[in-house]
Amino acid sequence: MSIYTKNGDDGKSSLYTNNHRLDKDSLVFEVMGTLDELNAHLGYLNTTDVEDVCHIIPEIQKDLLYIGSLISQEICRGHHKEKINQRIIELERLSDYFEHRNKPLNNFILPGGSKDSSRLHVARAVCRRAERLLVKYLKNNDTFIGDCMISYINRLSDLLFSVARYVNRSQGFE
Repeated sequence: MSIYTKNGDDGKSSLYTNNHRLDKDSLVFEVMGTLDELNAHLGYLNTTDVEDVCHIIPEIQKDLLYIGSLISQEICRGHHKEKINQRIIELERLSDYFEHRNKPLNNFILPGGSKDSSRLHVARAVCRRAERLLVKYLKNNDTFIGDCMISYINRLSDLLFSVARYVNRSQGFE
């Protein structure tokens, strides 16, 4: 089986649920592409030697795939929202876990420090872009309810910030 289909050579693609072809620079593809980019950044972090971080990344990657699939199908019903809301609670729990291990934050910080922390800050910045694009997409698509997705992405960026600080401290960077 070939990896290429040639279906997108005209600069158009379609969502999972319909055959209506959209320009590849459509907002929905910007959202899904940014979620994919975020997922790729997180995948790199599976190589970190900070054990607490390695354990949380795969579940977050699965969440991002799930959210992307809901967007590609243009669905988000009650049981989808319930699942995402449960994951939001887990992100909050994880944020609390990492933040309690960090020193109190008294001022703004510059992204950087260790390689892993720097990569987490890049992932956080991409996450914030995904959030902005998702908000814009949902404003323009009143048939799709994704408020829980916005909350999830917002909590994820908070978690990535806390984890970046934790990784710096764990790896001897202030």
